[in-house]
Amino acid sequence: MGVQVIIRLTNERVCFNDTDCIPLERTNLPATHLTFREHRPIFWVLGMVGYDQATGKLQAFILSYWSQDEEKFRAQKPRKPIHELEFVRQRDMPGIFDWAELEQQLSSYRKGNFNDMLYNADHALSKAEEIDIAAMMHRPRFHHSGSKTEGPVLIPGKGEKYRIEKSFSISISECAFRFGYVEVSHFIPEVNEKVYFRIHNSHILPEFDLIKFWFSRVLGTKKIRVRASLEMIEGKILKREAHSKQIARIDDTLVETIKVRRTLNLTSLPPPDHGRKALFSPDELFALETSDMDTCNAFQQDGNDILGLLVEHLEIRNKQELIYLSGKVQPAAVPIKFTCSPYFGFLFFAQGEEHNHFIWELINSHATYIWSLEKSEKEVDEQFKRIEATMQTIISQGRERYKSAYKNNLIDQDILFDLIVHRYQHSVFLDAFTYWKKRLDEILS
Repeated sequence: MGVQVIIRLTNERVCFNDTDCIPLERTNLPATHLTFREHRPIFWVLGMVGYDQATGKLQAFILSYWSQDEEKFRAQKPRKPIHELEFVRQRDMPGIFDWAELEQQLSSYRKGNFNDMLYNADHALSKAEEIDIAAMMHRPRFHHSGSKTEGPVLIPGKGEKYRIEKSFSISISECAFRFGYVEVSHFIPEVNEKVYFRIHNSHILPEFDLIKFWFSRVLGTKKIRVRASLEMIEGKILKREAHSKQIARIDDTLVETIKVRRTLNLTSLPPPDHGRKALFSPDELFALETSDMDTCNAFQQDGNDILGLLVEHLEIRNKQELIYLSGKVQPAAVPIKFTCSPYFGFLFFAQGEEHNHFIWELINSHATYIWSLEKSEKEVDEQFKRIEATMQTIISQGRERYKSAYKNNLIDQDILFDLIVHRYQHSVFLDAFTYWKKRLDEILS
């Protein structure tokens, strides 16, 4: 007989040893219409028919579906790269795959979609045979019976360890992000219960659990694929492991990408639908996205961090003004507050000799709004509430109507209001920022 090759099959790949594998999709197995059992390794013996050096395609027919020679499998090494595997008919056989053998290794299938590739396609197991085969496929140890027809014969494995391997998909929304790992669960028929697995990754934090949909966005998938294994003895779990390529992709770079994209998304959040809320802390702003105040600010970002990411990643006409207000004017002890849609911007605070000043600067705005209240009039927190009422008026009526009402003494007569128009933004000869800063200093003095 010609050259023989032992392969190992899983639901993802075909392997020629422990390291040389190709995806199952690079074979002519009807992979989309069948699923292999995962209770024990599946090894086939192939007879080599031909090899195409130009494409790396190996052609072979199946000699046995029940090889147990794992040592030979691990020792063999293809002398040339194999990129594809085409199963072909053995001489005088009406099909490629022997259904009487293949069916025993499948946990599910749609036979009608690949019936033309089979022989012995009318084979049907008796109930006793089904039970016997099912029992054998759940056991850890097999040996050759010595008969002409090679097949599995059960040897009791009392007191011996064995492994169960599973591959499954799970929605990211059903995963639990913990400290240093992602927890997933899956029902394992062999133990008749749901088993919890940990997929370890040192970049994972519990705070990420409330922003899982951002991981779906950046990873580009709603589900992850999990490869899990259980080490068993007499039906009891000794050890469990799980891995996922998607979770393995989560590193500092991906986490930073989520942080940036989530921060940029703040500028387009829909307006809140509750009460007269117009000013927001960072926690409150992020809560508009997650609807949860406990850990919504997953990266613990303050106002300066948010502003810094926005000016770094967006084209902002009034970037210099925003940086100056946050770095030179805003006291470190007073947090920056935010307004959101339809006017996303920042409310800065400055203390003058006689007045407290509240400075509203929008992204790419044409003017800076400044309200001033006497220091002795109210506590700062109360003054913020007073300004918030004004902001709510602007949100409901618009900026132009507010400016007109103030000019005609119809509103906010207890507050000093000033406006700095952003002039000379496109001038070649005049420095727009210098003009703006001079006007700001006059007002704040």
